[in-house]
Amino acid sequence: MRRGDLIAFSGVDCAGKSTQRDRLMELLRSRGDTPVNFYGRPGYTPGLRLFKTTVGRLKGRRKPVRNGVSKDAGNFPRRASNLGNPLARKLWLMAALLDLVWLHCVHIRLVRARGRTVVCNRHLLDCLVDFRVNFPADRVEQGLLWRLLRRFSARPDATFCFLISAELTMERSRNKSRFHWEPQDVLELRRREYAALAGEFGSHVIDGTRSVEEIACSIDRLLAERPRRASSSAAGRGSPHPGSSGR
Repeated sequence: MRRGDLIAFSGVDCAGKSTQRDRLMELLRSRGDTPVNFYGRPGYTPGLRLFKTTVGRLKGRRKPVRNGVSKDAGNFPRRASNLGNPLARKLWLMAALLDLVWLHCVHIRLVRARGRTVVCNRHLLDCLVDFRVNFPADRVEQGLLWRLLRRFSARPDATFCFLISAELTMERSRNKSRFHWEPQDVLELRRREYAALAGEFGSHVIDGTRSVEEIACSIDRLLAERPRRASSSAAGRGSPHPGSSGR
């Protein structure tokens, strides 16, 4: 059985990732594929989400929901970074990293081995940006768990990094009636980190200000070119995983 592809969408908020992910998933289904979608951001991996949901239910808590979205959506890593107890913060980071290792190094590999395409909305590039922005003093990328994650994670067949300005992220958030939990200066820091790291992770940078149709055409073209790139670089199969080196 042919191994399934792994396609990753990364980048700043409100840049069009989810729109293109949904379009690609529908396209794959129309071709007879049964793609699987994973959201791979620290604190939102399946294991941690199940743990948080279970603990909340045991405590009798229900997350407030507004317009179909939890009020805490996207908020948890930032809250974890503000934990006053250093030990609690380190334990949270360890749990987040262990679940990322399971997801990217084991679970995704098993799904691909069954011939299914995996589409990741958020990937390792997003994880590193999250850690640098939310936990700068903890130096997560220098730790053993992060190095293991970078070394043994499944290699994407294609990865795209969507970028827009911090101002546009805020504007699009307001247009969606979506409260954004980060101020503009933090969003700009994120944008700079994505721009600096995209090449290290082998990501194609996508200008999120272009139309949905233009971006879709670019993604389709880049995906269609993959076999030619793979065949022309067959001699380099032993080359390192893109982004496997440190900063």
